[in-house]
Amino acid sequence: MASDPNTTLSGNINGGVSGTYAQPVTGLTAGPSVSLPDTVRIQFTTGTNGSYEANKMWLQYNTLAGGANTTLVLTTLVDQLNLDLNFARVKGFHVHLISTDDSSTLGSNATSILVGNHSSNQALAGNATYGMMSANSSIRVQNGGFLTIGTPSADGVLVDNTHKNLFIVNEDASNTAKFYVGFIGADS
Repeated sequence: MASDPNTTLSGNINGGVSGTYAQPVTGLTAGPSVSLPDTVRIQFTTGTNGSYEANKMWLQYNTLAGGANTTLVLTTLVDQLNLDLNFARVKGFHVHLISTDDSSTLGSNATSILVGNHSSNQALAGNATYGMMSANSSIRVQNGGFLTIGTPSADGVLVDNTHKNLFIVNEDASNTAKFYVGFIGADS
């Protein structure tokens, strides 16, 4: 497989929380209410060295048997176009443990997956300034849950021989975990 320098990218990392909080008041048809929206979108265009620039994106549907684990190596991934990715920096990360409520065909009943805590060369740790996770840390994603982290910074999070492995563990011994995991970043 090869890397194609002519590949273009237009991608987004989205996240947010929104809702309405209302307090009923006796005798009134409507009490005070507050809308609490915070929706963020980081939009990337083709490039490698600037803020809001990326040239590599990877998203994959995965299954992991009950109690099993896997390691994703960010320097050896192959994308959907069959091109080598070889991330040098990550600017966005997403993982979603798909429940049967999310999708009756793609989902599972696995209770949770644990992401991170690789014993060596943990990805997304970066350094104290630019890491998305601290070294040897992990994040639990419960059934139907997701985690999305992004930065528009030109630096992103370093991926090299000592920051390349993302460890994922299915914490449910009985049920297969079915999940999406994705990255957006640059190869230089």
